[in-house]
Amino acid sequence: MQLTRQLKIPKTEQLNKLAHEAGIVYSQTLVYYRRILRKKNIFLSKTSMQKLIKNTSLHSQTVQGITDIFYDNLASYWKLYKTDKQARLPKRRRWYFVLPYKSSAIKLKDGKLILSNGKRNAPLMFDWSFDKPEFIRISFDGKNYIVNAVYDVEIPKIDKTGVTAGIDLGEIHLAVANMGEKTIIINGRALRSKRRYQNKIKGRFQRRLSKHKKGSRKYKQINRKKKQVLKRLDNQIKDILHKQTAKLIQTLKSNDVCTAA
Repeated sequence: MQLTRQLKIPKTEQLNKLAHEAGIVYSQTLVYYRRILRKKNIFLSKTSMQKLIKNTSLHSQTVQGITDIFYDNLASYWKLYKTDKQARLPKRRRWYFVLPYKSSAIKLKDGKLILSNGKRNAPLMFDWSFDKPEFIRISFDGKNYIVNAVYDVEIPKIDKTGVTAGIDLGEIHLAVANMGEKTIIINGRALRSKRRYQNKIKGRFQRRLSKHKKGSRKYKQINRKKKQVLKRLDNQIKDILHKQTAKLIQTLKSNDVCTAA
């Protein structure tokens, strides 16, 4: 089982340069794959691609991690293509891209997490109060860089001596937990209201965008505002889900529930 921890760090010149180098690697992978397919009708394998793609500004495992992401996207495309023949291969190049760091590029020393960027390149360093993670992925949310650290943890053994609850997830009620003699209902009214408002906002902005030429200054201004508003609503929805989930777990614990199914 995997556990994820998150840390927000502000933009720096070093992070921006590394994210740009990651964008170059992803774009090269994309171009090489499509070019070889177009000219030679060969679907280049991931192993062959990783031998082909090189970058002196990033750790070799980071470069491999970026090609892993590209081939994961390809796998999603092939799965979708089985049911939707209108699906198309990935084609969008990236100026910036996520930064994956594998275990061999991660060190923890004196409360500092050190992420290697290869020989003769300055490593990424920041304070870290947790154990050394197995994998790290750094992405950008429009304002800050988000460090997602992944840990491998053992699955705890299920205690079958306590109360067992059957949980049913739904739309009108987020969750209904039945414990035999007692039933707990988590109301989803606030979430449904927020999602309806979110859909209304999407439609409102789409109508405004349809009145302007794509790529124009006004179009970009409206689209930027749309992303800001929808990002705020996404955060509000996540907050509602988090609070309702925490409420359900606390209620189950107070009723001595040890197993949920």
